[in-house]
Amino acid sequence: MTIKNTQTYVIYQADGAATQWDIPFPFLQKEDMEVYLLDEAGNKSLLAGDFEIDEENKIFYYPQPDSDAPPLSSDKRLLLQRRTPLCQETEFLAQQSFDPLILEQGYDKAMMIAQELANEVSRAVKFPPQSAQTQTDAAAYLQALQQAKQDAEKATAAASQSMDTASAAAQTAVEASKVAGAVLENLQHYVASAESARDTAQQAKQEVLTVQENIWQARQESQAAADLAQESAQQAMDVQEKLSSAEAEARQSALTAQTCAESAAQSAAEVQEAYEAIGSKADKDLANIPANYDYVVESYQDETQWYRLYKSGWLEQGGKSSGVGNNHAVTFLKPFADTHYTITATVTQGAYVTYVNDSKKTETQAFLYQNLPHYWHAFGKGAV
Repeated sequence: MTIKNTQTYVIYQADGAATQWDIPFPFLQKEDMEVYLLDEAGNKSLLAGDFEIDEENKIFYYPQPDSDAPPLSSDKRLLLQRRTPLCQETEFLAQQSFDPLILEQGYDKAMMIAQELANEVSRAVKFPPQSAQTQTDAAAYLQALQQAKQDAEKATAAASQSMDTASAAAQTAVEASKVAGAVLENLQHYVASAESARDTAQQAKQEVLTVQENIWQARQESQAAADLAQESAQQAMDVQEKLSSAEAEARQSALTAQTCAESAAQSAAEVQEAYEAIGSKADKDLANIPANYDYVVESYQDETQWYRLYKSGWLEQGGKSSGVGNNHAVTFLKPFADTHYTITATVTQGAYVTYVNDSKKTETQAFLYQNLPHYWHAFGKGAV
């Protein structure tokens, strides 16, 4: 078959009525299919039975057509996932004819395994090949992200406090404005008193002119009225100064409120930037990563060799060798668990073929037939 679809799994939302679903990707045999039920929290449980897979039409049935079980409820989701066995059971002998169908089936199986591995790797925590980062560094990086989140929360609290301060300042400004209004009312009262005193003085003067026998008394009253007018005027001037001071305080309070509001807006912007900086990052400890997720736990690289060891025990390593000659030995930086690993080699120039001596492979060495410098790449299960 041709495999143009790179999909390896599909998730369906149950509706309480549907009992069959299409399988939109190829698979070799129904035994390669894994079926899980997902709850609303995303937790999955393996579905062990009461289902049927139509290999010819690629249809999944649950429950089975003759079952009395009800359809999946609408709070469940169905995960159909292909898991092709990592094995190769076809053996070719010398001088044996090759069946194209068998070869194509082998190619199809290898491609399906590659697609499934690519899907797993795409969802793993990874570092680039040239990186010297280790698992410990990854944990520290995630801890740094967690610390950044905590710093953002503190910044949010500080911004909230700044806004409270601005609100208090604004309230103070309102109260100062009320005080200024009261002072203005008192000033108006003093001005009215001064005007009344002036009228009294004028009346006294008129009485002095018209009543000569009471001139002394009128003069005394006039002098008293004049003193009262002067005192009232002085009081009015004092009130005016207090009003000016109150207005200055009100302006200062308003300026303080504006400054606090600007500070609060800036703090809010900083908080937003902090959240955007970590919005698509991880906020978990690596200990919470599901068991079926694989990632690099140990790596090394120098000028001629490198290796990467994964949590699952999968080991990749390679390098450049200047050794030549038949049965040239390549020594691994990390040993394999057995001799069932794969090793390939390519010359650094030209188009010459490199052969591997399978009969002399060990967990720590492989032997190549090559008379030119070459690159080599080995991968398989690493030794514990």
